[in-house]
Amino acid sequence: MELIYLDDSGSTGTNLDDKEQPLFVLGGVVIKDDKWHQINHKIDEIKKAFGIAEQELHIMEIMNRKGVFKNWDYAQRKELITDCLKVVKDFKIDVVFFKVFKQNYKLYFESRTSVALQKMVKIPPYIIAYYYILLIFDEYLNKKDDYGIVIADEQDKTTQIAKDELKVLRVIDVPDIKIKNIVETSFFTSSKDSNLLQLADIVAYTIKRFLEIFYKNGISDKSKAERGYYFNIIKDNFYNPDIDYVTHPILKYIEDKISDK
Repeated sequence: MELIYLDDSGSTGTNLDDKEQPLFVLGGVVIKDDKWHQINHKIDEIKKAFGIAEQELHIMEIMNRKGVFKNWDYAQRKELITDCLKVVKDFKIDVVFFKVFKQNYKLYFESRTSVALQKMVKIPPYIIAYYYILLIFDEYLNKKDDYGIVIADEQDKTTQIAKDELKVLRVIDVPDIKIKNIVETSFFTSSKDSNLLQLADIVAYTIKRFLEIFYKNGISDKSKAERGYYFNIIKDNFYNPDIDYVTHPILKYIEDKISDK
């Protein structure tokens, strides 16, 4: 059994024009069930080493020196993030993600019909990314001849939609869309209760922040170097799906589903 822990980074809800957050990433880590205790224990050890045994590792708090990280200097914060990302590398944890460039997301549906646009802008990129993550993870599981469960950081408005769509894709009579290897419902839980969701949070942010270099102006060379440093720790762990995101029938399915509403 494979467990995928998901979190998102760059969410601005239905605001697709935020120039400071042009990119949305939904991603996370795939944990083999027999490695779960070992990896979870390693994260506990990292927390204890930094004197934050009961603390949630939330990447934005670490980066922005919030909460218990308020008085941490740059070197401490860099070491903590590095140690967490090295868990992915050292345990050979596979990373799965899907990115949405918000302007492309908006323009794609704007080019269809005005009705589609009016409805689409009410749907945050999370839902579109979630469709693709299900397909990617199911392909991943199929290649391993295994089954898996989705565990994600809780979402206020999209949790039930995501759960419902997994049910639909499991029974739909379209071979390229039908989910075959993901079992159970999607489990949405608070990241404060899960070390692996906290690791997913750090991973998703690391990917989003690096990819922003290609979508956002004004990033300094110093910041680019830092983003590249973190990204390079985990880049060899990325799972590369065989899915063509542009031509895959899931996109037509989403368009039709929106048009029917």
